[in-house]
This record gives sequence, structure tokens and C-alpha cells, in this order.
Amino acid sequence: MQRIYVRIVGLMLVLCGSVQAAPGKHADLDRFQASKNGVELTYQISYHVFGLKLMRIGEARSYSVEGLWTNDEGEPVPAFYSEVRFDTRDDPAADDRGRISIHNRMVAVMSNPELKTMLYFKDANEYLNPFFKGPKHEYYLDSYSINEGNIDYFREDYITGEKTTELENADALLQQSHAIAATLQRMSNVYLGNEDALTPDSDFRVFFNVAGEVKPFAAKSAMERFKVKPINQKMDALRVEIRLAPEAEGKAGDLTLWGVPFSELAATSGKAELIQLADEAPDWSMIPLRMNYKRPVGYIRCHLETIGGRPFETPL
Repeated sequence: MQRIYVRIVGLMLVLCGSVQAAPGKHADLDRFQASKNGVELTYQISYHVFGLKLMRIGEARSYSVEGLWTNDEGEPVPAFYSEVRFDTRDDPAADDRGRISIHNRMVAVMSNPELKTMLYFKDANEYLNPFFKGPKHEYYLDSYSINEGNIDYFREDYITGEKTTELENADALLQQSHAIAATLQRMSNVYLGNEDALTPDSDFRVFFNVAGEVKPFAAKSAMERFKVKPINQKMDALRVEIRLAPEAEGKAGDLTLWGVPFSELAATSGKAELIQLADEAPDWSMIPLRMNYKRPVGYIRCHLETIGGRPFETPL
């Protein structure tokens, strides 16, 4: 089950990760020191069928901040830290977890300004029991670090105990890790009308790890009027539909997201705090307003509730 996470002050990827992880795998986060306040977003998560909201199932939070990362040589290098949490309201340790139980966490540390991934991990604890299909439980750690063009990959399935260091088509993931900034710049250019809209037939591709295999995804974009809840105003948003590329094999869930440049949102809001935060962010920074993730029955929706700044103190 794949999520696309978006680096809020500069990055797009997947909602992911859990509350438990392999020993020692997260100790590297002590190597990051923030240099300024970061941007925190909160999202309401709900489950929809046939366009109707059936239930509110939880909350997602995203936090991104700029700072310094101590590399393997002990040298401080400019970096971005981004973290996403996705939690339903249930207790993951309970015997009866309900139909949708998700407790996920993802962290990425990237170089500044190139946005090349240096460290990534995803803890996922997901239990889905849809109305017309049998239950499915995924509980695992997925992590990798990139150093001098090499990927150090590790995955542990907490249910089966299986561990692996092999990742099929890892070169594509490495290529994608080097192209995040260019991808976001292109989406910003499409929003501003400086480039043509994205289509599945264009050369635009992003790559995601789907069950241990990196696959290409295509996108189709259009402009759509959108009510931005945190500032209580309507804006033109970029709607992007992301799905498995025609040349890829297998299946993967479709994602639709709506986003606006941070600078445009801040200016429209007129709020001094947001304007200052946007002034300190890269010009291609995109804010995701809504994300719909297609499931076998219905879809899961994340809708932006709040946006603001806070210092880097403790993880989400």
C-alpha cells in the first residue's frame, strides 16, 4: 500500500510509517540540527464512498524544516528535514482494530538546495478491512540511505520476521531521489503557466517503491478553483492525478492531489506569519490542499486543516 508524500516546504512523496522500528535505525536523526522555524500542516483524514463522507478516521501531520546534517565524514552540510505522521483514532495494540486502522510515519533528510535524499525511513502499521474484501495487515520498516551514489537499503516485515537488503530497480529510485527539486519546480511552473499541463503522454514521470519494486507513475494536471480552509478563501489550485505509467506492469493505487505554491497561499492569506515563512522557503515550495487515495472500495481523503510555523523540538 503506497502513499505519496509531499515535502510541504518543498517536497512531494507518500503518507506512511508506524510507531515501532528496528533498533538503531532511527538513531541517525540526532545528526540533524534545525537552523530556523519549520512549517507544520495538519490534515483531517476521512473515508469516502461514492463521493459521500462515511467517517472521519484520523489525522495527518507534516513538518518540514531547514538545518544542518552531519554526514558520514563528520562534516555539517545544509539539509532539509521532513516528517509525516498518519494516525487513525484507534489503539494499534487493540484486538479489534476496526475497518481502517493506520499508524504510519515517514522521515526524509535531503540536501539543500538540491533535495537529494540522504536518509529515508518509513514505518507502516496498516490494517484494512473493507466492506467487500477480506482484511489485510501490513506492518513493516522500509528504509534506505544514499551515499556517493550507492543505496543502502533495509526492509523488515514485523509480521513474518523477513528481512531484506535487496530492492528491485533501485537505480530508478536513485534517479528519482536526485530529481525531486526539478519535479517540484516543474509543477510550480505548470501552476504559473510557464509550462504546459502534465499528461500521461508527456515525459513527466515520478518513481515510487511499490512492494519492493520501484515503478514509474505518470500524471495529468488541470487547474481547479479550491476553497482553502486555513485562510477561508478560494484560490486556483493545481489538480494532479497520479497513476501507474502505461509502460509499468502490475497494480498500484491512484492518487489525486490539489496544491498551490506556498508564496501564492501566503500572499492570498495576508497573514504576516505565513508571508514570512513563505519568503524563507524555496520559490518552488508547494502546499498540498487535499489528497484522495483510491482504495478497492471508495477512497481515503486528507484535507488541509491548519498551517503554521513552530521550532524544531521533538519529532511528530
